[in-house]
Amino acid sequence: MSTNGKASKSIGIRAKELGRRAVAGVRRRPWVSGFVALAAIVLVSGVFLHARIQRMFAGPAPGIAELQRDATAGNSAVTWRALGHAEFAKGHVVAALKAYDRALSLDQTAADEQMRTNVVAAYYGKAQPAAQDFVVRHKWVDVTPRLERLTDDGDYRVRWGAMSTLEKLGRTSKYDYRRALTADLESPQCEVRRKATERLGALGDQHAIQSLRIAKKKDHDATPWYKASCLGSRPDKAEKQILAKSTRKA
Repeated sequence: MSTNGKASKSIGIRAKELGRRAVAGVRRRPWVSGFVALAAIVLVSGVFLHARIQRMFAGPAPGIAELQRDATAGNSAVTWRALGHAEFAKGHVVAALKAYDRALSLDQTAADEQMRTNVVAAYYGKAQPAAQDFVVRHKWVDVTPRLERLTDDGDYRVRWGAMSTLEKLGRTSKYDYRRALTADLESPQCEVRRKATERLGALGDQHAIQSLRIAKKKDHDATPWYKASCLGSRPDKAEKQILAKSTRKA
């Protein structure tokens, strides 16, 4: 930790201790509460002023051009990772993924929390294929829990992009498929709902039955009397298929 950082931490600790003592003093002598409040305001203001002065003298953070020069010259995982963070913050997602790729190619332990967050966030944009490729090539199984949370995302492309990556990593479960297919039942596209209904039947997970019944009712309620429904008898067939599988297992 730098000298400035240690000083700021020390000031913060002292401020907390003085605050604690002040509260204890007020409890013993209520008449000093006004004075203590004023002193606390002055103290806190001093802490924030000190931090602001520190930022002023620290200078601006290095820009992307400078980070690119440092990364190329030093060719260290840390500098490439820093470049990736900066590129992502600017909205240059593909460039960020390339920088992260260089970082992990040099040192597989270079991944930090920000890198993981940014790579998974890339599943929401046009850079999703690059993000998928990155995760699979580096066998990045430590982001599995984050990808699992995307399997019921409201965006079809996001949830199945996550599912595709989990499949390639060998990390899928029946639970993941049920979450993704159940989310498909909410799709405005009839064909997506049909396929989801059929696949849930084949999956054989009893926890999907309630979702199938809800989808059937929604489909029925949304269908005019003069038109054939989207799902038809598919939910009933899927439920029977699930129950039959459960009976055989029993």
